[in-house]
Amino acid sequence: MNHKIVTSYVTEEGVVNAATDSISADGALSFDGVMPADVGGIVYTEIDLAFPYLKMKGFMIYAAGAMTLLTNTEPAGADSIVLAAGGQITWSVDGPFVNPFAHDVTKIYAHLVSTTVPAELKIRILLDTTP
Repeated sequence: MNHKIVTSYVTEEGVVNAATDSISADGALSFDGVMPADVGGIVYTEIDLAFPYLKMKGFMIYAAGAMTLLTNTEPAGADSIVLAAGGQITWSVDGPFVNPFAHDVTKIYAHLVSTTVPAELKIRILLDTTP
């Protein structure tokens, strides 16, 4: 399986730089869903994605609304990832950034900050599945 992270920097003069990070692995996980508005206190939506973080080769998480993702437990997860509305984060094993997942994941819990509007959440994970 192959995924790509495409990054570009554009000014008024045009594209300054465009880079593509190609990632390959033999396994992938994905989630597409709409998180409910938080109308009655803090609501966490349980997402059944489980993976060993050391087997990850790359991922993308997109949130249409401001969200907090927790791993393994709620309300205090092993890892916490905060996304602004319309925000996306990407990571690859060959990239310059530290993986925000620092623990094996048994579940993901998503909390949408909005009290009025549901919002879409997309997750793509590329990983090595060899034992």
